[in-house]
Amino acid sequence: MPDKKRIKWNKEIVEILKTVPHKKGFHFYIAQSNFSGITATSMDDFEKKLQIVPAESVNFHLQREDFQKWMVETLGDRELAKRVSSVIDPSG
Repeated sequence: MPDKKRIKWNKEIVEILKTVPHKKGFHFYIAQSNFSGITATSMDDFEKKLQIVPAESVNFHLQREDFQKWMVETLGDRELAKRVSSVIDPSG
């Protein structure tokens, strides 16, 4: 019989690494209604795109807590969102 703990762990890994459709990706904006043209569709992609998006976009989303909202609402990773919140100060 398979180890239930291992199966749960494997499912969690799959969830963290999943790719979402483009329309559910994280769309980086520079300001309201000013799309940067950059979208991330997975956490791996998100990490890579954070390195190339303009700082104004990162600041815009940090102030609104958009990163955490996407992590919870789209990726279903509440724990990751909590961790992100604990290490950033949206007030700059």
